[in-house]
Amino acid sequence: MVIEQAFLIALTIGTSVGAYGFGVGRLRLSIERLGGALLRAFQIVGMSGVFFVVNLTIGLAGLLIVRTASGMFVSVYVLDDMTLGALSVLQGVVFECWRQGGIGESGQA
Repeated sequence: MVIEQAFLIALTIGTSVGAYGFGVGRLRLSIERLGGALLRAFQIVGMSGVFFVVNLTIGLAGLLIVRTASGMFVSVYVLDDMTLGALSVLQGVVFECWRQGGIGESGQA
C-alpha cells in the first residue's frame, strides 16, 4: 500500500512540475499569479467538500425517512458511489465560479 501511495504522490509531483514548466515556458504564464491560483483552487476544493457533506447529509436523511415511512429497507450504500463525489465537485466548481463572478462579457475571469 505504501508503494502505491508513493507512486501516486511521485506521479502528481511529476505532472505538477511538468505543468509548471509548460505554463511558464510555453504559455508564458506569470509566476506571481501562481499563489492566487493556488488560493482559488483551495476555495473550489473547500466548496466542493461543503457540497459533498451536504449531499451526504441530505441523502442519508432522505434514506432514513424512506425506511421509516415505507418500512422498506433501503441501503445507505446507495450513497457510496463515486458519482456523488464527482457531482459534488462539479457543484462546488460552478458555485465558486458563480460566487467569484464567473467569466465576464469580455471573456476574462
